[in-house]
Amino acid sequence: MKICHKLLDNYKLKKIINIENINIYLLKTNNKSNISGISILKDLIDKKRAFVKEVDDVGKVDTVLVINNSNQDLLLLSGEILEGAKQNRMIMENVIIKKNSSLEVKVSCVERNRWNYRKNKHFQPADIKITPKIRATKDEYSKNRYTENIQNKIWDDIDKISSKSKMNYFSSDYCEFQNLYNNLDYDKEKNIIENTDFNAYLVEGAGKVFFEYFFSNKLAKNGLLKSIPSYLCDQDENNLNEIKVLDLSELKNSQWYEINSLGLGKNFSSDEDNLGKAIIYKDEIVHLYFYFK
Repeated sequence: MKICHKLLDNYKLKKIINIENINIYLLKTNNKSNISGISILKDLIDKKRAFVKEVDDVGKVDTVLVINNSNQDLLLLSGEILEGAKQNRMIMENVIIKKNSSLEVKVSCVERNRWNYRKNKHFQPADIKITPKIRATKDEYSKNRYTENIQNKIWDDIDKISSKSKMNYFSSDYCEFQNLYNNLDYDKEKNIIENTDFNAYLVEGAGKVFFEYFFSNKLAKNGLLKSIPSYLCDQDENNLNEIKVLDLSELKNSQWYEINSLGLGKNFSSDEDNLGKAIIYKDEIVHLYFYFK
């Protein structure tokens, strides 16, 4: 089925941002979302209405327990990183957890050489998201049912970033990459992001050209600001002028099929020719990303 056709009717290009070799196109879609009663993890953790911890005292590398003690449904996004507990992890799939409930959620390790508590037994959302290439790797291996190899491939990709960045002090913790660009001056770009009305963006220069959509402006801003360090980790040497990025017909006409879901909402994957994931909640797209050929 097609799920993006109406989403991309008469979208508007709001701004273009360039940071090093990355171009980011801020887009406003024509749809008017009526989604309400849903929150992101950081907001609920800050209010002490949600917690993420190991599933038990022993813990499981590929699973964490998310507790939602709020009156809002809780949205977890694929590629979000959780810091703390016994080891930092990455959320594997989009998940919506019902209000006043708990759920075990699948994750992958993004920090080797640690399996012990530090200061806090709970996780906190990190200030960086997983790179587009690693997220694409995860989805490709998952789609082709190479699940037993996903973790090793993720580590290979993380090691490549470390080598490319010449991080001699790297401790096999993906979250260290957020420190690579602490001195990068992009206050002007941050100001544009914070003051522009957009709910989607298209990125080129970080491997495959890809599109990402959120149901709200607030989520789009939050997602983009946390993602920029990961885009810079992935930046390539392509000639950006040769990429026709704003031809979104491939996405608009793409076919999607429903896959297994946890919690509320329905998860979808794009057809076998592309990599893309989406979650639909109350008959509306909450979050979607798509990699162009």
